[in-house]
Amino acid sequence: MEVGLHRAAPILTIPLPLKGREANIKGDTSLAKLISFDIDGTLETGDPPGRITMVMVRQVQALGYIIGSCSDRTVSHQKRMWQQHGIEVAFTVLKHRLDEVKAQYAAEHYVHIGDTNMDKYHAELHGFTYYFPDNSIDHLWEPI
Repeated sequence: MEVGLHRAAPILTIPLPLKGREANIKGDTSLAKLISFDIDGTLETGDPPGRITMVMVRQVQALGYIIGSCSDRTVSHQKRMWQQHGIEVAFTVLKHRLDEVKAQYAAEHYVHIGDTNMDKYHAELHGFTYYFPDNSIDHLWEPI
């Protein structure tokens, strides 16, 4: 079974950037948010290409989100795709293994963006908020 969680450490707690980091100094335990991207029909690199560009992925990463992919594509394919675009991700897993992502990363909010009923099914099954890759996700690109 191919799994691509990139860290074997116990659950990671990643603080929010800027405001969140300042709050953590004062004792707040705010956590980062996590976004899982499907590839085909979701990312511009998919087949078919999706609405989300690699620039947009970099933007949410710069906002402090933990990012990665959960796709039907093999983990090795996912890793190559991210490497080709120079984006370091926290995880690359098969779609039905979203539960492993949640177990590995402590986050304030878990999101999966994908374009199929299977994306919705697996996201909701594992406690992720599901979004279709349309303008309903635009708020995710606003500062945290």
